[in-house]
Amino acid sequence: MNGALMIPNSKSSATPSCPGGSSREPLNWSRAPWYKQLLLAVIFLATFLLLDRSSAVSQAWAGAPTWYLPVGLALALLLCGGMWYLPLLFISTLLAALVNYHRPILSWCGVPGLTVYIPYIAGVIILRGRCRIDPKLGKVQDVARFALTLLAAAIPSAGIGTLTLLGDNLISRSDALKTAINWWSSDAIWRPSSVSPGQR
Repeated sequence: MNGALMIPNSKSSATPSCPGGSSREPLNWSRAPWYKQLLLAVIFLATFLLLDRSSAVSQAWAGAPTWYLPVGLALALLLCGGMWYLPLLFISTLLAALVNYHRPILSWCGVPGLTVYIPYIAGVIILRGRCRIDPKLGKVQDVARFALTLLAAAIPSAGIGTLTLLGDNLISRSDALKTAINWWSSDAIWRPSSVSPGQR
């Protein structure tokens, strides 16, 4: 059995959990051999860049919903793999800013723009720590906690993202509220349609 995907003995931890939450430890992919880690990093980076590009292109299509699929990919990585993968997420985000949007790394949408992930990181810490949801989302309560926590995290993330766009003069102040709402909806729209109990 692959040790990277094994779940540690749940009896060994006394960490409190959400009411009715699972007591099992979260998955820990960081125990996988280095070549599997490298393969995962390459696949994640390529997929992130492709999803980022497709999300950007789809925004120009008439009638197309605004969505940003890389957020779902990033959350899956952090939820199943843990904070060990934050550097990979940050590198992927910066490369997407350079390759797909041609934004300078030292602009507000560059390195400072990584702060849009802070609310999501906090949400993942809650879900992996206190609530300890099953990443497979096999129960209704796990789906509900996942959706509510991360939909809430999308609100401050949208605010931070809007500020980075303002900082780089990519939007006007009069468009800030509309941009923040669009940002939140693009991050949030994938969740209700992409998760359902027992689908995995």
